[in-house]
Amino acid sequence: MKIISKFHDYYDSVQIYGQDKSQLYIRDQEELLLDRDDIEYLKLVNIRRIRLYNSDYFIYIIPIIFCGKLYYCIKMLIYKSKSNSWIERYFYKLEDLNDFIESNEEFDEYKLNENKYWSINFKLFLNNNETLRTDICVKYKTPIIVINNYKNYNDRSHENKNTMIINAKLNDYEFYKCKDSFAAFQEIMMFNSNILTNPEKTIPIISDELKIQSKGFDKWSFRKYPKEERK
Repeated sequence: MKIISKFHDYYDSVQIYGQDKSQLYIRDQEELLLDRDDIEYLKLVNIRRIRLYNSDYFIYIIPIIFCGKLYYCIKMLIYKSKSNSWIERYFYKLEDLNDFIESNEEFDEYKLNENKYWSINFKLFLNNNETLRTDICVKYKTPIIVINNYKNYNDRSHENKNTMIINAKLNDYEFYKCKDSFAAFQEIMMFNSNILTNPEKTIPIISDELKIQSKGFDKWSFRKYPKEERK
């Protein structure tokens, strides 16, 4: 698979090991509105920003659809007052987030009240990622969709403000923690060739006559030869 793109992503390096140039992945990035039908189809969990107790740590949930499967990325935003800057951390398993929190004393409130921040259903789902959501990838003809600025549709004030990034740069979300470069490249290649149709590779239309001839038959195979007229 040959990737044509204006930006580099972490799995692009796999191309140096050889590629099938007949298969192209034109990775054009685009931001689109996420409509009500998409929200209802995705069945995303109730997502909200979390500020951990009495700290400068914020947590966001970012839904990522990769090759027809839904993943939840946990983004932690950390404010550093000394440098007046923000640091981003990404996790794909709740246990990895908890391990990070365990190493910081300022999260004592979270450790005591974990269920206050994460519902039981969400924790179960997060630990069983890869829920199938193939149809939306087929709809937008892309193997990668990142849900951006997601707000629950139950809140009418947020309607029409939900967006998604088509062909998003996965390195920005440290997706390599979920899929290494070889696995990501292979899955994209297989998904594009098997699920997403390639208009450049159309199936030729073969006439019935040619189909019959290809099987070794001719026009008389299923007919009687005409009788010769007696003189």
